[in-house]
Amino acid sequence: MQCAPQAPAWALSAPRTPAVLVTLRPEAVSKGVTYCEVLKRASEKVSLVELGFKDGLKIRRAATGARLLELPKGQTPEGAERLTKELRAALEDVASVVQPTKFASVRITGLDDSVTSEMVAAAVVKIVGCDVGSVRAGELSAGPGGMGTVVVRCPITAAKALEDAGRILVGWSSARVQVLEQRTLRCFKCMGLGHTRPTCPTAVDRGKQCYRCGIEGHLARTCTGALRCAVCADAGRPASHVMGAGLPPSQN
Repeated sequence: MQCAPQAPAWALSAPRTPAVLVTLRPEAVSKGVTYCEVLKRASEKVSLVELGFKDGLKIRRAATGARLLELPKGQTPEGAERLTKELRAALEDVASVVQPTKFASVRITGLDDSVTSEMVAAAVVKIVGCDVGSVRAGELSAGPGGMGTVVVRCPITAAKALEDAGRILVGWSSARVQVLEQRTLRCFKCMGLGHTRPTCPTAVDRGKQCYRCGIEGHLARTCTGALRCAVCADAGRPASHVMGAGLPPSQN
């Protein structure tokens, strides 16, 4: 008897509540401006009560070191837009203020020879109705059976719509859509996982090392050396894999 395919252990999930992301500008950081000063200025110039947030906001530190201001439950994206507008006016010289968008990657396969990356991006925008600037299609490569395949990065709401559709029409090709597992955060300084450069806990800098072999002086796409993860090697763990791939299945 054939078993039904198991669902993946992960699933697409959109942010539960609207939020606003406040990030110090590089020039402000160089002048010694802190988030303490930024939030103090924001509280002096922006009235949360007048904006309809009498119970305040949930403020937490994002993985990038920025400050994420989460609106109370029940608030709408329009409320986040109003807060964004007020904060931009108050902090324009020291911080950027945006409404964060969660992204996901999907693999599209079964594309014919005439298809281009631009055609794929346009097809995604057409089927999901998102902003054209929020969709990025990579370079096409040969997939199963020699047909074209490409990875597209788009807002998570768009990825969910593509997943539900299952297929997408690009030119003459009815292509298959597969949502890829979301990547773990990577620090491009130490190459460790789970954090980013602004919050890196170590002084080690592996930013110039090849992802494949861990040696400086070349890029991974031209590497012919043996696989060696410098992060795991330095920690005394099995290291015969690319950086960020984790331990081989036999070692999990």
